[in-house]
Amino acid sequence: MKFGPSIGYHLNYFYGISIENDLLAGLRFYWKPVKFFDFEATANLMLKLTNIFSIPNDNQPLIKRTAAISLDMNFFPTQTLSVNLAFLSYELFRYLAFIQPAFRTGLSYQLTEKIKTKLLATIRYIDFFTNSANLSEFETRICLEIQL
Repeated sequence: MKFGPSIGYHLNYFYGISIENDLLAGLRFYWKPVKFFDFEATANLMLKLTNIFSIPNDNQPLIKRTAAISLDMNFFPTQTLSVNLAFLSYELFRYLAFIQPAFRTGLSYQLTEKIKTKLLATIRYIDFFTNSANLSEFETRICLEIQL
């Protein structure tokens, strides 16, 4: 079992359009009770600062305060195969408001010590925690991960 701080920063710059800064701070928890299962959770507060360049005479950033959480479970039926299930309110390169979560599932197969293949499926929603939850996107990915 591991427990500690979770700190993150994300910068997104659209040339001539806007700049976005995302600051995340919170706690991370990791638990592996048995050999074939692990669980990781993060709970963060997120501060999003956005400057839109097309708004004339306005240098003040738009400020958004929200929560950012992730719940990630991995099952290891064999030494080379893993199954992932996750609930995420933020993802790598996607730092949206808390009410726009993603659900992800995936399979991963370790080909060699440094090469892994993955098949991932992600469903994203808008306004998920209201009566008008709408499906935003469905994404599938096939990945080849090579450690250098």
